[in-house]
Amino acid sequence: MRVEFMDANLGRLVREPDFCPAGWHPGLIRVYRRAYQLIRGAIDVRDLWALRSLGLEQLSGDSPGSVSIRLSEHCRLLLDFKSDGEQIAVLVAVVDCH
Repeated sequence: MRVEFMDANLGRLVREPDFCPAGWHPGLIRVYRRAYQLIRGAIDVRDLWALRSLGLEQLSGDSPGSVSIRLSEHCRLLLDFKSDGEQIAVLVAVVDCH
């Protein structure tokens, strides 16, 4: 699946192995990069739903139509999906849920 980034830091984390944004623990960076690889390797969102270990969850409230992936006990990766002949995952942000 093609991936786009709404947050420049999320893109830098994928492209630059030594990049570490302020406040990011190395373990969280490792889990984020693994989640990115799983998203990138998926054909469409159904593949992601099938991977129960991702903790994919449909959001409601302020972000209806968006989904999130659990990165840690406290952090989630917010995603949107769009289509341009193929499905595109848009990585929006990593948020602390607590």
